[in-house]
Amino acid sequence: MKRYIIAGAVIIFALIATAVLLSLVQQPNETDYRLARGRSQLFTENYLDALQTLRAIPESGRRGPETYSYLGAAYLKLHLYQAAIREFEQAIQRTPGTSDPWIGLSSSYIQLGDVQKAAEQAKRATEVERRSVDAWIALGRAQWHQQSLDQAEQAALKARELDPK
Repeated sequence: MKRYIIAGAVIIFALIATAVLLSLVQQPNETDYRLARGRSQLFTENYLDALQTLRAIPESGRRGPETYSYLGAAYLKLHLYQAAIREFEQAIQRTPGTSDPWIGLSSSYIQLGDVQKAAEQAKRATEVERRSVDAWIALGRAQWHQQSLDQAEQAALKARELDPK
């Protein structure tokens, strides 16, 4: 019986020691803080400060795809559409499996008046993430601008089916 108690205590100690070591190794770095700050500035509609904060993240291998997506969103909100397109394309190169950069590209092309490209990018977003309500809304918006009202309605119904709220 004593062996089991000792073995249990050793296992618990090993688990606690492992958890402490992992928490020390995975400390957030300066890039993580800047990314979080830029994201919060975007959400509070402080687009110019968000742009400055996100651009301060070094271009070295530490700039991740979400940084490019947030930069694209900031440029889009500041009506700098070509710069937004470049940033969204950078995000897509790094992670083509997420729909956010595709949605951003679609929104940029809508603002530029190129509704055909907007619809293509939104369609790609729905292919990448079939359960993304935002992707279906972006597709419906692009199709509405194309005057494809039946298709826009179908996309809206799909979005409502995924999230009735």
